[in-house]
Amino acid sequence: MSGTVNITELFDEMDKRGLIVVHKNELLNNVAYNELQFRREQRGAMLEDALPVLTVARLKLLPRYSTVNGLKKSKLFHPGEMYLNSEGHHMICRSAIVRLRKKMGAKEL
Repeated sequence: MSGTVNITELFDEMDKRGLIVVHKNELLNNVAYNELQFRREQRGAMLEDALPVLTVARLKLLPRYSTVNGLKKSKLFHPGEMYLNSEGHHMICRSAIVRLRKKMGAKEL
């Protein structure tokens, strides 16, 4: 199929769909920036004594366990490392996360 495309129509259609044209370098810089922000968020979370299971899953602090139910059902935690707080949220102690990250060979945060 060959033919020509009216550039005005192309950009109007892109505008309707909320699409934009971006230079490849700008996109790659944005991806690197997002990765940096994600790492900062991970390090910031690890300053807390205990983290909600949802946060551990969302920030992928324990590789191979990216769902809340997967973390809750796993037999990885020693007694007292996972508990319910006063608001009813499942919490995981930072020491357990550090121990399991070392055991799994994950990078240090």
